[in-house]
Amino acid sequence: MVGVSKYCQTSQDSTAAPEGYYARWFFQYVFTATASTIVSGAMAERTEFVMYMIYCVFLTAFIYPVVAHWAWSNTGWLVTGAGLCLVLDSR
Repeated sequence: MVGVSKYCQTSQDSTAAPEGYYARWFFQYVFTATASTIVSGAMAERTEFVMYMIYCVFLTAFIYPVVAHWAWSNTGWLVTGAGLCLVLDSR
């Protein structure tokens, strides 16, 4: 959801999505959902439901996409580093 290209799964041109694009999107979607529910057990009966929903929206819309791009994108700084591949050997 963060960014300008392929915003909400739409493309700026009329070409089809690259092979495996939707599989990678679903993979990240599931991890986003998991990241937001990990703390639900710790927050259960300690916070109000509205605050938990605000936390989920903030985490899944702003924090997770940025961190996931850093780590999983071929252009993310955790992958490229200072000329070194720090996380994944995707080159």
